This record gives sequence, C-alpha cells and structure tokens, in this order.
Amino acid sequence: MKRFAIVFLNIIIFIALAAGILVYTDDQKRAHREQAEQNLAGTTQLICGIADNYFTETEGVCSTWASYINDSSMTMREAVRYLSAVRISDDVYAQIVWADDLTGLSRESYLSDPDRRDVSYAGRASLFSGWTDPTALFVTPRFTNPVTGTYAVAFCKQVTLLDAGAPRRAIMMRIVPNDYLNARWVFPSNYADAGIAIIDERGRYIIKPVSMKNEDFFGFLYSYNQGTVDQNALEERVRTEESGLILAKDAMGKDRVWSFRRLGSNPGWTVVMSVPLSAVDGEGVDWFLPRVILATLCLLFSVDMLYFLWLRKKDRQVHARLEEQGERLRCALEEAEYANRAKTTFLNNMSHDIRTPMNAILGFTALAQNHLGDTDRVREDLGKIRTSGEHLLSLINDVLDMSRIESGKVEIEEKEASLSAILSDLEGILETDIQRKNLSFTVETEDIVHDRVVCDRLRLTRILSTFCPTRSNSPKAAERSGFASRNATARPKARRISSSACGTTASA
Repeated sequence: MKRFAIVFLNIIIFIALAAGILVYTDDQKRAHREQAEQNLAGTTQLICGIADNYFTETEGVCSTWASYINDSSMTMREAVRYLSAVRISDDVYAQIVWADDLTGLSRESYLSDPDRRDVSYAGRASLFSGWTDPTALFVTPRFTNPVTGTYAVAFCKQVTLLDAGAPRRAIMMRIVPNDYLNARWVFPSNYADAGIAIIDERGRYIIKPVSMKNEDFFGFLYSYNQGTVDQNALEERVRTEESGLILAKDAMGKDRVWSFRRLGSNPGWTVVMSVPLSAVDGEGVDWFLPRVILATLCLLFSVDMLYFLWLRKKDRQVHARLEEQGERLRCALEEAEYANRAKTTFLNNMSHDIRTPMNAILGFTALAQNHLGDTDRVREDLGKIRTSGEHLLSLINDVLDMSRIESGKVEIEEKEASLSAILSDLEGILETDIQRKNLSFTVETEDIVHDRVVCDRLRLTRILSTFCPTRSNSPKAAERSGFASRNATARPKARRISSSACGTTASA
C-alpha cells in the first residue's frame, strides 16, 4: 500500500511540475506576444514619422512653388514653364488646372501625342472633395494620371493665376507615381513579407503595396474575411482610434496582423502595416530549461517505475517461496498426521499382540501351579511360558524401539527357523485364549517340503496369529506387521490352522 502511495505521490509531483511548466511557457508566450505587438506598433509609429517627414518636406516644396507663382502674377502657361524649370526628377510630374472646371495644362506631354499637354479632371471632381482648407496642402487619393495612364498621388496647393488679365483660382498638382513611391519611399521594417500602405479616411489607397487588393482597404479586408470581419465596425475603428491591431486573412487566405496608426501631419490618413501572424504569435519561449526539467522528471519517473517493478518481482518470488514453504509444511503436517495415525494403529495392534503371550504366560503359570506334582506337565508348561515370554520380549523390544518406527526403517531378523516349531509355539501361545473362550482349535500340518527356512521368527509368528480367532481378521494386518522372509518355501497345504468358531482358515 505504501508503494502505491509513493507512486501516486510521484505522479502528482510530475503532473504539478508539468502544469507549472505549461503555465510558465504560456506566460512566456503571452509576454512575447505582447512585446511583439508593442514592437509592431512601434515600427508602425516609426513609419508614420517617416511619412510625416516626407509630407512635410513635400509640403515645403509645394508651398515654395505656390508662393513664387502667386507673387509673380503668372498665367497658366507661364506657371507650367516655371514648373518645368524647377523640375527635380523626371519621375515626378506637375500639372495645373483651374479650380472651377478642373481643366488645365500638363508640364509633360502625352506619350501617345508629344504635342498634347491639355488635361481635364472634370469627370473626377471627387479627387478634391475632401479639400476643406484652401491654404493647406492637400493630397489626393490614388488615381490614374491621364498623361501617363499610371497610378499616382497628387500633392495639391491652390494658386492664383491670370486668365485674360483677371485673377482666377487654380490648383497646382505635384504628381508622384505610385511605383515611384513604392520604389523610392522605403519604409524601415524588420519583418519579412511586410506590406505597408497609406489610406485615407474612406479607406482609399494613397500608397498601395502589391499584396493588398481592391481599390480600398476596407473593401479588401471584408471581401477576403466575410463572416469574420464587420466592414462598418472596421471602418469606424480605424477612423476613431489613434492606433490598433487587426487580425484577418490576406488575399492568399493566410492569417496576418494589420497594425494601423493615424498620421500626425494629416489626421485623415492612416498608415497600415501588415505582417504574418507568425511574426507576432511565435513561440518566444526558451525551451531548454523546461525540456531539461521534463526530461529529468521523466527519467526519475522511469527509475521509480523500474524500481517498483523490481520490487513487485521480488514480492512474487517471496510469495512463491512462501507458497513452497507452505506446501512443504502441509506435506510435513500430513506426514506427521499419517505417522501419528500409524503409531496409534501400531500401538492398538501391539496391545493385542502383547496381551496374547501375556495371557499365555499367566495361563500356563496357573496350570503349572496346579500340577506341581506332575513334573512332565510342569516342564511342558514352563517351556510354553518361556516361548511366550520370548515372544512377549520381542514385542516389547519393537514397541520400545520407536525411532525405527518413526523413520520407517524396520530391520528384519533373518535367521534359520523351523516352521513346525513356529506353529507349535503359536499353538502354545494361543492355547490359553482358545480355552478361555471355549473354542475348538486344531493345528494340522501336511506336505511340508522344507521345514527349515530363513525368516524373522517373531514377525512370522505375528502374521500367523493375525488369522487366529482370538483377534480381528484384517486384510491389512500382514502389511502392518512388516513380515519379510527369504528362502522359505511351502506348498499350499503345508499346515492348516482352522477354527470352527470363526470359520477362518490360513495356509503357510
């Protein structure tokens, strides 16, 4: 029972430590994810700072151009020539359109018609619908440049030009192609497979990476995350929150984290940075120590199990030895009981065997006393008394020699004897009992081939007495007497002992 308690305690300790390790690793993962999210938000904030600096620089350039044009009282053509003179890069275009009808001139000519420079945005007045402060720099959403046919973003400033000698409001547009921004405006990022976009408050792309589809960011996320993303809630969150994180799938169906932050220089714009979920939800756990602890626990548990299996094997061996000893004790007990029963049977039989010669001694002694004057009769009686005494002495010696009885070693005395003498002695021993019981007893011998035989005279006498009417006839009496002889031969009718009272006949 104690062993099972120790095993149970070891299992509880193992489970407790394993649970502690799981809690530890879970806390480490949570802390790692929080740190990764903070790092992602910090990177997004850094990108917002770079974007703010770029817009501030661009705003300075546009403001310088606008101030010069306003101070110089130029016409539209003169202003276009001025923009051609201050060209910084061939990849950045410039256009001027009237603020009322959105028609005007381009600094660059059409690729398909080098002599054509006129432009018109009359059908796309929504590009300027969010411009509420005429004195501020305005950046349009992404649109298609009518001169080049490519996506671009326009940084706009209002200027005043002369039209037929009268002042008229116009819009100066510094047009930056989207490809130019993506190639030259490199946002720092330590994340692989990152996508960076700038959107306006409607979700329209100002800068659009290749990985983001559709024409607006909100529609893109909603179309690829139907059932998991609420477009209205998403728009409300991006418009109202300063920064945050969004978990959604991209166009390839892979989970990504979208970090957004509003620009400080233009609160209507938001920087959106997309990274794979694995960049935020990685392991972030040093598994060396937990693995060492778990390996040690497993080793200790295995050693405990092997030790208890060894103890169980030893218990089985001890139990087997105990069972073997118990079996030996049972066998010894049975042998002792059998020996005890054998002794009891032997003593019972021996008491009868002793009583027979004793009766003969007493009987012939009484006869001798009654016939003291008859010398021959007394001599005969004394001979019978001596024969019975010798037989009684032999019986007593057997009783006293109990060690041979207990060990089962009975020594057979092999001496030459006369069968006729043995029968005569037996007749004398039994004569007294026969007469006392008023029985008719005769001994007849005939056809004895060998009268002299080698035998144990005492045991042969006891065997022959077994069949006499003075005691119970038992089939196993001869076996209990331990009789054995050799070199003794007699024919079936050598001598007959008969009794008319018990009807018993024995042959020797």
